[in-house]
Amino acid sequence: MSCARNAAAPGTDTWRDAITQLHADAAGVLLLHIVHPHDAPGLLARAILGDAEAASLVRVVVDTIKRIETAATTAPMECGCCGRPLHGGAVVCIAVAERPDSRSGLAFALCRKCTRDAAAVTAKAVKALQNLWPNGRLIELTHRKGGTA
Repeated sequence: MSCARNAAAPGTDTWRDAITQLHADAAGVLLLHIVHPHDAPGLLARAILGDAEAASLVRVVVDTIKRIETAATTAPMECGCCGRPLHGGAVVCIAVAERPDSRSGLAFALCRKCTRDAAAVTAKAVKALQNLWPNGRLIELTHRKGGTA
């Protein structure tokens, strides 16, 4: 997630184009899911019971873990926060457009060092997103399912 990746012209860097598309789809508002290894059984159970959001998250988590495990040792996937090479036990983070018809998202993982302090995991995930969107700010929705403003 280096800034150099953002220097390419539109249409020539698929990574940059995907991030730009996510930002456009989200109108700047992203929902961040943080999936710890111990969350996997419950997430899978919800998916089996028909929870569509959980099923989507399971697919993304499995794909992300597969990319970590199959990355070449000379070019490992890196921690979204600190850039260290990723190995087993990573926490997977998924940012999706905060809208009901969301079709785009961004998955990244955090290394064991960045996630060893459970209280700091959300801050590390937000830092990873701020590497992409430096002017972004965190808002916390307290009543995601209801209410109007």
